[in-house]
Amino acid sequence: MVPAVVLLVAGSLLIGCSATASPSASPGLPASAAPIGASATAQRSRESAQSPSPSGSAAPSSSQPTKPSAVPTQTAPTATITFRNLVVDSAIDPNRTSRTFTFTSDGPGVISAQVVATSLMDATTLCLAIGDAKATCASGGTPGFPSVTGLNSSRWTVTLISANESSPTVDVAFSWPTNNPTITLTHGRFQGTPNRDSLRTLTANFKPRASGATTLDASWPPGILDATVTLADISKVNETTVSEIRYTHQSATLPVYSAPVGLGKTYRLVLLNEGADGLRPDLSAKITFP
Repeated sequence: MVPAVVLLVAGSLLIGCSATASPSASPGLPASAAPIGASATAQRSRESAQSPSPSGSAAPSSSQPTKPSAVPTQTAPTATITFRNLVVDSAIDPNRTSRTFTFTSDGPGVISAQVVATSLMDATTLCLAIGDAKATCASGGTPGFPSVTGLNSSRWTVTLISANESSPTVDVAFSWPTNNPTITLTHGRFQGTPNRDSLRTLTANFKPRASGATTLDASWPPGILDATVTLADISKVNETTVSEIRYTHQSATLPVYSAPVGLGKTYRLVLLNEGADGLRPDLSAKITFP
């Protein structure tokens, strides 16, 4: 399968083909991943090759096609995180909200946002936007943009919603160049018992690039409920609980949850709603890690 390739040029997303996702039509988006002006340059090159110069000698060097500018070298290290078992609202749900993720890249580099696993026979629409620009979308079982080239420090927004009447459960993975990894989820589902675990929890797996602390700053208005945050080291077969804190009769993680993490290990962070099902809390959660 050929992955989708996206190049950010002068604030535009240029999209190539994808075997797993079908980008939606967006005004002004070219059909190929070539930088703007590349096809015109190639045409001029062919015309120059076919038309002899007046003197019969080779065409002047100034008529030769110019190479596109090289993408600047990435300066910030890449951060990665995967949100697991994320429930996506049905497109026909009258109270639907898009799961919305935001993060900021530092300098040039490759950004990735993609559904990497999904419940069977379901389809999701994933949209990607840079800054305040119009979003570009892809739909399918595992839609996304696995290779986006960003040329500057930018704020990115990713949204997910069902592509039809189903309510998929997905794993969505992100990677981006950053000196201080921070990613924020808004409009998450955070319902209580007796709903299945995927509706009661926020789960994220990540691998720190250095030793330090991970934090979770979450809130779930308008509900007041009991919630537990658990951090586990899942680097080995026998996982180990690193930290666990229970928040009793709260509407947020107050104080903000924080726990130490180490270089070279993989962690799973879980926020669990232990209350009874009632209102439909609108979960917001900001995760940071070294």
